[in-house]
Amino acid sequence: MKWINYRDLSVQQLGSIYERLLEFYPKLEANGTVNVSPNIFARKTSGSYYTPEPLVRLVLERAVGPLLQECKVRFQHKIKEIEALPNSAEKNKGLAEFDPAAAILDLRICDPAMGSGHFLVSLVDYLADAILETIDEVETEGTVPWTSEANPYVSPVTASIQSIRLKILDQVRDHGWNVREEQLDDKQVVRRMILKRCVFGVDKKPDGR
Repeated sequence: MKWINYRDLSVQQLGSIYERLLEFYPKLEANGTVNVSPNIFARKTSGSYYTPEPLVRLVLERAVGPLLQECKVRFQHKIKEIEALPNSAEKNKGLAEFDPAAAILDLRICDPAMGSGHFLVSLVDYLADAILETIDEVETEGTVPWTSEANPYVSPVTASIQSIRLKILDQVRDHGWNVREEQLDDKQVVRRMILKRCVFGVDKKPDGR
C-alpha cells in the first residue's frame, strides 16, 4: 500500500481522480452492504472525459495563442505610429494604452463545459506565464526605441502587481492571516488577477444542476 498526501496533488490530478470515479456507482445489496460496481457508460452519458495535459496545452496554443500574439502586434504597431512624436513622456503615456500585458488581462475566455476545471486551471497558468514574459519583453531596454535607463517604459501591469501585493499584505497584517510575503510573488499575484478578470466556466449535470 502506498500512502498519498492529497495536499500535494494538483487540481489537474484531483480532476482526473474525480472523473475516473464517475465510472463507478454504489449499489445497495439485499443484505444491507454497499458495493461499488463499474458503469462503462457513465462517462459517455455525462460527457465526462479527462483531457491529457499535452492536448490541453495544444488547445491553448492554437486557440488562445493567436489572441496573445494580436496583443503584441498592436503594441508594435503603436510604437511605429508614435515614434516620431517629440516628447518621450507623452510617447510612453500613449503607448501604455496599448500595453500587451494589460491587453491580455482584458481577454475574456469561457469554457462552456468545464467539468473539473482542468482546462481553466491550465489556462490561468498559461496566461500568467505569457503576461510575465510580455512584461519582461516590453520593459527590456531597446524594445521601445526611445527609452533609456533614465527614461524606461514600465508596463502598467507592473504597478498593478505591486499595488495588489501591498493591499494583500495590509489585509494579512490586519487579520493575522498566515501568509508569507514570498507566497505573493509576481506569478501568484498575476494568477489572482487572471482569475478575477479573464476566465469563466460553466457546466451542467444531467439532472439540471
